[in-house]
Amino acid sequence: LEVEKGGDIEGIIHLNSTLHHPLLELEHFSPPITEISPQISRLTHLKLLNLWKNRIRALPDEFSALQSLQTCLLHFNEFTRIPPQLLKLTNLERLTLRGNLVAEIPHEISQLMRLTFLSVRQNRISALPKALFTLTNLQSLLLARNDINFVSNVARL
Repeated sequence: LEVEKGGDIEGIIHLNSTLHHPLLELEHFSPPITEISPQISRLTHLKLLNLWKNRIRALPDEFSALQSLQTCLLHFNEFTRIPPQLLKLTNLERLTLRGNLVAEIPHEISQLMRLTFLSVRQNRISALPKALFTLTNLQSLLLARNDINFVSNVARL
């Protein structure tokens, strides 16, 4: 379901409770939003969330309840770190945080064992944690346009 211009994510969450089938995909990019309602936790069957080109800086704690989420697209927002709520989504396979202000990839990234695609292009990352190399399913790692001077052990990916 795409939230169109002037749409309301809160309204979509309410709509989900009236649908015959659970909402599996949600996309919102215009007008830009700055926060996500804690009510998003009610979208328990959500598999794809696309919130690119918004002004989101943080995720509510309830976000970690989205355990069915497989694809999370949060590029071109205002995150300064990878939200810890994302690192609890063990079914996550694709994560995009391109074009944010992220300075580091936390050690807890190792919890995302199903992750196959990670894009952190155009951020402020200067080093890669060893935990990144434990992600045995990772097939694509996009790092361009960061502050990384030397990438060691890339062959282990």
